[in-house]
Amino acid sequence: MNPAPRISRRLKHSLFLSGLLALILAAVSSCTSVTGSSAVSLVRVIDASSNAPVLDVDVSGTPIALNVAAPSFSNYAYVGPGAASVRLYSHGTSTTLAQISGILAASGQSSVYVTDQGTTFAVSLLTDQSTAAPPGFISFRFLQQANATGAVDIYLLPDGDLIADAKPLIVALAPGSVTQYINVTAGTYDLVVAATGTTKGAYTSTATMFAGGQVRTALIVDQKLLNTPPVNVLIASDVN
Repeated sequence: MNPAPRISRRLKHSLFLSGLLALILAAVSSCTSVTGSSAVSLVRVIDASSNAPVLDVDVSGTPIALNVAAPSFSNYAYVGPGAASVRLYSHGTSTTLAQISGILAASGQSSVYVTDQGTTFAVSLLTDQSTAAPPGFISFRFLQQANATGAVDIYLLPDGDLIADAKPLIVALAPGSVTQYINVTAGTYDLVVAATGTTKGAYTSTATMFAGGQVRTALIVDQKLLNTPPVNVLIASDVN
């Protein structure tokens, strides 16, 4: 019987490298088939309630904000899209204070909005704009929670202009109102918020430059320790 043919060391090395390459290619192919994650949804908390305690908030069991107190915006958190249950807890406890359900859009943005309701608080789910404003414009939305102040007029004054020469962007916005997003030409503005029918002692922001494509939400709440200005305004970035 003829002896089995010998395989040279060089051939063995070549076969080993070929096999190793095949394994690597198979692994890469396997990884490629599962790469890419499903779309997510962004969720934040807007706390405008002076009645609510300090809160922790989760979405379908995933914590999205801890130690939340009014007035404030939390950062956006990534969660899975689809049907969701939002729970609010007294901070540091497992005591559920409020719960709502909703649908979170894939690649969308939402806000858990906490507001006053009589001597307690309420929670709702807002749909936020997730796309940039049109070129050359900014998109503004206003949340009015200045219950003690009452209805307000809102101005966006080009920096250097006088309020006496300006028309309100919004007139008599009542407490509890949530406006649609409003497109305004990009530029540098002073945001002015005054009790309806007067501009005396109005809230006036510092001059702020808003670039085209930006989307902003402004929360209007009562000023706690001062009569002038009657309100305080917090502005958060939705897009850009």
